[in-house]
Amino acid sequence: MAIRYAVQTGNWSDTTTWDGGTIPGAGDDVYADGFTVTIDIIEITVSSLNNGQRPGGTDGGGFNTTTNGARVYTCDINASPTTPTRCLTLGINNSNLQTFIGNITAGAQDAIYNSATSGYTTIITGNCQASTGYAFRGRSDRPHYLTVIGNVYGSSSQRALYTSNSYINGRVTVIGNVFGNGVYTGGTALITGNIDCSNIDKSGVYAGVKGRVNGVLTNSINGNCVDAPTLYLEESGSLEFNIVEEISGNVVNLRSPISGGNYPVENDVRSGTVYGSVNEFSGSLSVPNSSSVAVGVPVDNTTGTAIITITDMGALLASYDV
Repeated sequence: MAIRYAVQTGNWSDTTTWDGGTIPGAGDDVYADGFTVTIDIIEITVSSLNNGQRPGGTDGGGFNTTTNGARVYTCDINASPTTPTRCLTLGINNSNLQTFIGNITAGAQDAIYNSATSGYTTIITGNCQASTGYAFRGRSDRPHYLTVIGNVYGSSSQRALYTSNSYINGRVTVIGNVFGNGVYTGGTALITGNIDCSNIDKSGVYAGVKGRVNGVLTNSINGNCVDAPTLYLEESGSLEFNIVEEISGNVVNLRSPISGGNYPVENDVRSGTVYGSVNEFSGSLSVPNSSSVAVGVPVDNTTGTAIITITDMGALLASYDV
């Protein structure tokens, strides 16, 4: 493993950009060293990209792309903890699939910023950690499709993942757990693991359209675990219940399903019967007394006891003046 760094602003593929006159390779920790390095190849494999200060080097600078094309980055990406400059900026024309294999760590500014003007698709296999900046940030006025295969860690001041707030047809998928102030999207959030907001006073996930969670929700100190117009909590791939209807500011008490499935709907429960984990439901089904049901006919948890006699039949026929 070696520390490699830029000695001038230039392209990644240009050997004169780098110390020693060779292009960084696998196992190298690469530093911008105050310069701007344009990634002009479709795949890079190094240990890490950094725009923090290396020993004896210069803080700041960064990496970017300026042309369209699918790219693969096999490396950790670490933003400077002291200088508010993004580590990697994906250019405005960069709408093709971007794949990252490594951990993404924010600093004083974002670790990755996708500025594509026509939307984008990004896959990150690794953990994402916020700081003062976002681990991943996309343009707020473009649709997004972001998948993270790993855990997401928000900070006390910033989301780890932030995508468009004005497009409803995008999606953020986290195949892992969310801790703290983790995700913001104007579209749909899909979280396959748990969301734990117990150590912050903000929601862990904000979704402008809907959220789906396959795991345990732990609410924040002073707020909701998830803010979304509609939120579904799933277990083992099956829908359990809808627990949030709106985000108008009203408090919504969450409830857990009874063993074996959902609570029954109110028109399937005897009128006047109060049920639910916090007695939030009242049955509306009218059930006749057994004495009003013909003998032997099932009713409620018994059978009917009413016997129709000849006298009853005569009285019925007389009522019709037959």
